[in-house]
Amino acid sequence: MSQAKPRGASDGSDRSDRSDRSDSSNPIVFEMPIEVSHEHVDGPGHHVNNVVYVKWINDVALAHWNSAAPEGARGGVLWYVVRHEIDYLKEVFPGERLVARTYVGSWRGARFDRFVEILRDDGTPVVRARSVWAAIDSRTGRPTRITEAMREPFFSARLADERISAEYP
Repeated sequence: MSQAKPRGASDGSDRSDRSDRSDSSNPIVFEMPIEVSHEHVDGPGHHVNNVVYVKWINDVALAHWNSAAPEGARGGVLWYVVRHEIDYLKEVFPGERLVARTYVGSWRGARFDRFVEILRDDGTPVVRARSVWAAIDSRTGRPTRITEAMREPFFSARLADERISAEYP
């Protein structure tokens, strides 16, 4: 499957905060399988409820953080969503197998852009999302600046379509 970059991905053209932004041209793509079940729909014959997609977007983001972040940073940083933009593209029904793909984009201060695309097995996108997440210090409850050590595991000099897989709980 080739990397499909969700719409709205930052290209770094926002000059107002460029000094704090990374060269996010080589993000590591993280994948998480999803099996759609009857608990994800409102009733027989219905498609997946939109609120379920929000949960999956959160789940894949946190799984990515927990798999790639330095061990010392995992417990010290909490992630809060500041904004979600979600495009619902296709209906999905129980029994379908999906893959949630995510990667981080540029950052500024305590905020990271994160992109998620949920695809069918055949590669057809069913949802695209852009979220803004804020890093919160778990001891103080206050925003904390994203450091190079926090950022580095999510970017690579290798090819951008390198994948890390996780099992969906």
